Amino acid sequence: MTAGVLFGPVWGTIYTVIGATLGACATFLVSRYLVKDWVDKRSSAKVIMVQELVRKEGWKFVAIARITPVFPFNFQNYVFGVTDISFRIFFWATFISIIPGSFTYVYLGYAGKVAFADGQDAFPLIIIAVILLLLFSMLPYIIKKIKLIIKKKKEVSKSCIML
Repeated sequence: MTAGVLFGPVWGTIYTVIGATLGACATFLVSRYLVKDWVDKRSSAKVIMVQELVRKEGWKFVAIARITPVFPFNFQNYVFGVTDISFRIFFWATFISIIPGSFTYVYLGYAGKVAFADGQDAFPLIIIAVILLLLFSMLPYIIKKIKLIIKKKKEVSKSCIML
């Protein structure tokens, strides 16, 4: 939100995404090179399950973890560091999937600045910020619905081909 206050919605989002991605990469690499061997030697069933999921789904798993913040961002970085996901996939999945949330929070900071500092009528900006927050919080549900629609269309097209 501070980036929105200081730099506005566009540059604030750019700076936030770059900074968050670089920070994520740093913790990922620390985990990969300082902790991974130790974890591999002591892997429990849960760790093996997470490694297998990440191995199979790669960027999708990272993107879903970023969009649905069940676990803290830094914790996710360390966990992905001890998996076999490539750094390149981790980097791009993180970079792309944090853009919506980053923009939402940066915009909220910008709307707050306009409301309190600039003396403008910030009501429309605050409404937009609230709508963005609601949309962002519903993103996992929307993605799930889109996947179901695509799956149904594929099934329908397969059945039409068989006729």
